[in-house]
Amino acid sequence: MLSKDQIRILHLLPPAQNDVESPVVCEISVASRSDNPDYEALSYAWDDRAPLTIQVSGSEVKVTPRLYNALRQLRLRDRVRNLWIDQLCINQWDLEEKALQVQLMRSTYTRCSRCLVWLGMPPAGVTAADAQNAFDIIRYLAAVSSAEVMQSVPLPSALADDRPAFDRAMKALRAVAHGHNPWWNRVWTVQEVALPDEVLLVFGNATLPWDIIVTAIHTWTIRGIPWRLGQWLSKEQRHYLSELMVHSIWVNVAKKRYDNPLETLNRWRFRLATDLRDKAFALFGLFPAGSLPRSEECRYDIPIADVFSCMTVEMIVNERGLRPLVGNPRLEAYKATPGIPRWAIDLSAWPDHDLDWFYQCYGYDVYDADKGLEPLDVDAVSACVSEKTLKLKGVRIGSVKCVQEGIRGFRRGWSEDISLKETMQKWLDTVEGKVTAAVVPDPYPAGYSRLEAFARLMLGDVIRDGNQVPEDREVDKYFPNVWALMDSRDVDSDVHLTVHGMLANQALVITQTGLIGSALIDTELGDEVWVFRGGKVPFTLRPRDSGNGAEYDFVGKCYIQGIMQGEAFANNSSSQTISEQTVIIH
Repeated sequence: MLSKDQIRILHLLPPAQNDVESPVVCEISVASRSDNPDYEALSYAWDDRAPLTIQVSGSEVKVTPRLYNALRQLRLRDRVRNLWIDQLCINQWDLEEKALQVQLMRSTYTRCSRCLVWLGMPPAGVTAADAQNAFDIIRYLAAVSSAEVMQSVPLPSALADDRPAFDRAMKALRAVAHGHNPWWNRVWTVQEVALPDEVLLVFGNATLPWDIIVTAIHTWTIRGIPWRLGQWLSKEQRHYLSELMVHSIWVNVAKKRYDNPLETLNRWRFRLATDLRDKAFALFGLFPAGSLPRSEECRYDIPIADVFSCMTVEMIVNERGLRPLVGNPRLEAYKATPGIPRWAIDLSAWPDHDLDWFYQCYGYDVYDADKGLEPLDVDAVSACVSEKTLKLKGVRIGSVKCVQEGIRGFRRGWSEDISLKETMQKWLDTVEGKVTAAVVPDPYPAGYSRLEAFARLMLGDVIRDGNQVPEDREVDKYFPNVWALMDSRDVDSDVHLTVHGMLANQALVITQTGLIGSALIDTELGDEVWVFRGGKVPFTLRPRDSGNGAEYDFVGKCYIQGIMQGEAFANNSSSQTISEQTVIIH
């Protein structure tokens, strides 16, 4: 087993007699990290096809086909190539060594001389020249970025020649884009490309430095597509070129460390891993060391549910608040990780009816529902790290007396063709008592009219921009847009986006005290609204039939109009004590 100061280096030998068809032969050695060994790190996608055989230090070793092809292609004709490759440099069957080496992955990829991103061999119908032409189009976009006059940049051969040559190059580009190349789907590849200073994309014989893509992004997003390229791009070609750019932007966010640990986790939770524990472990190299001390032990000998629940508790401690609970910590029972508590962030899959994480994340700090309560007791939360329950102290606002469903849609492909008018009208009719006995007083408990309360609810009391970021808290001037939206009239796109985010996969709720709000779409009558210490938004809980009135199942975050800025506690004088309870959440 390797020590903390040791690393295995794979020495990839040249092909015998320069025969590219000759067997792949390697040697392997152990080096001390403190000696700063020279090596390149490989980033690639694992696959589950039948393994192929290579020779390592005189023994036959089975590797995945993608790795086999990478090794054949990356062999140098005249010298040994030193590589670090997870599949061969970590004993995958020794869980103790694996945990130790995964803990050190930040060091492994930061210290490599270069990361080689293996995107595979060109598919059938794509030649080596097509692959090179595809990368030359990206180089062209990069060159345009700094040119005073776009037309002064020489056209790449695929654009200078006939249309068929361009289409073949774009077919090659499609093969390396997100949605068509498995490298973009693997969670490990995020930190593998984010940590090294130098990154080189390899597609068959064609290569492209990552810095070229970063420069091309500037052209794509700021300067705009050059005329000739724009004229030739079909709708489909534009789509997968856009996919390549968008997901490269996301990777660059990771390289620049713009996201904190929680944001990193949620940005990349859609990516896949062979071992679900790696959905967390594979991102820890992007966090400041020690952010999640228990989770960063990267233990493969404990259940997946324990990994996710421990990570969630440590995220709460790291944030010193309950923001980790506002996204989609809970999956439906049929797909949830066995044994996981409902409040834990379950990375194994997506909920059927998802909330937009960025909408929830960026809007969280706009609110201050717990204003008037003491800060979160971080030590008490830390004590839950080994438990399957979360103990929080807070105030019960009331129970849910009425539920009216909103727009229901799967995360992928929410249909913008679904008119908001019908849902908004159904919610308004409910608020006004036309379809239910639930009573919402007029004036509303917050001191304004019932109609104003409804308009504020539709906007969440803040207008978002196109990136979901709150941009204007003076929402009263947007009330006419809310009513216009109900009349199917065109309104500002930011208003449309804001309202959609308040209704999609959420339900209208009315409490027994007449407060209105939005909550997760599976909220039920009798669920309770709570405000907890450290929670800038309220949460809904479902009472457990356990004989203990302090035990609940977690339902999710909610928005309740009129208490989002601490109004629930604003009338308490200093001589009064807010009645808090400690609840046990499953």
